[in-house]
Amino acid sequence: MNLNQKLKQYNHLKHEGRRQLWLFLKGCGMDAHDNQEYFRKHFMAKVSNSELKSHLYNIQHAYGLVGKRQAERPKNCRNIITGPAPKKD
Repeated sequence: MNLNQKLKQYNHLKHEGRRQLWLFLKGCGMDAHDNQEYFRKHFMAKVSNSELKSHLYNIQHAYGLVGKRQAERPKNCRNIITGPAPKKD
């Protein structure tokens, strides 16, 4: 099942899934406002208002609108397939 289907079905994605979908939509040309509205629509049923604000801030951060003001790039296929590096203990 792809990320978009999971988001629509469960109204939730884990952190890496959210980041990947935010950046994918950004790479497809969606602007920050539309990206936020898309996630607001799907997250409203499951998360509190303060949690939603945190997600929306993270989208702005990915676009380089807040924080270090450095836009993130979408992951390439190889990075998506291999996934995040395992954490060292």
